[in-house]
Amino acid sequence: MGLCGELVAETGPVRSAPAPLPRPVPLTAQVPRNYGKILPSLDDRTPNLRTYVLQNGDTVSEVADQLGLDPTSLLAFNQIKSPRMLRPGLVLKVPDRDGIAVRLDQPSTVSGLALQYHVFPEAIRFANRLSPEQEAVAGVVFVPGVTYSRSERRALLGEQFLWPTIGGRISSFFGRRNDPFTGAKTLHSGLDIANYMGAPVLVARDGVVVSMGFNSVLGNHIVVRHDLGYTTVYGHLSTFVTSPGARVRAGQLIGRVGATGYATGPHVHFSAYHWGRLLNPMTLFG
Repeated sequence: MGLCGELVAETGPVRSAPAPLPRPVPLTAQVPRNYGKILPSLDDRTPNLRTYVLQNGDTVSEVADQLGLDPTSLLAFNQIKSPRMLRPGLVLKVPDRDGIAVRLDQPSTVSGLALQYHVFPEAIRFANRLSPEQEAVAGVVFVPGVTYSRSERRALLGEQFLWPTIGGRISSFFGRRNDPFTGAKTLHSGLDIANYMGAPVLVARDGVVVSMGFNSVLGNHIVVRHDLGYTTVYGHLSTFVTSPGARVRAGQLIGRVGATGYATGPHVHFSAYHWGRLLNPMTLFG
């Protein structure tokens, strides 16, 4: 899918580091990529800054992909704390490479950040449109060539999920296992979390209840549709505490643990899908 927004370039004066984010952003970073090829012109201290105007139907993933960037880089460069803040007409500044946003609790230096993240000082100055002599920095600084950890990516992209009950223990993981009744090797499509009968079952993420009912496998179950293409399923419930079409918030009570359907004891079966593709639920938690 091609971009329908307008991508333009603007030239502006040298400016100081960006203003602070409304809330802190992650500081932990993974090993940076090789920096040998990403300094296009260290002599040009006021590089052209491209911008992109969001259109109806645009998603941060699609826009970033078409621009050759990681979506977290586009969010970090624009100091946007969640994709939910994106609206048609919003003008995004487009960095010329991937990176992370680092919030400084106290003033620092370009050289200090470069040493901490193993990048060239000139790269930090170039990405933030700082003068060649500027050393002091404060607030939020975009550090190019560094990537977020998996948990930080999920937080920034709004993809984190909550544990679907209070406490409990995992009695069966996602994947191939011996069927508890027949002993045959089968694919277990979710995560079984054993808990006491009647324990709270909580929705893992904001969403809409799209269906609820009973079948011989999942027993009493609820299906919730979330944003960004995610769907979650909660099975073997003893009772429902929601209704079809209800809008639910992460952590909201939607049912209670039971042993209905194909179950050996009280537990909640938790499955997750992304655009219809079955996921290992353990990858969704932090």
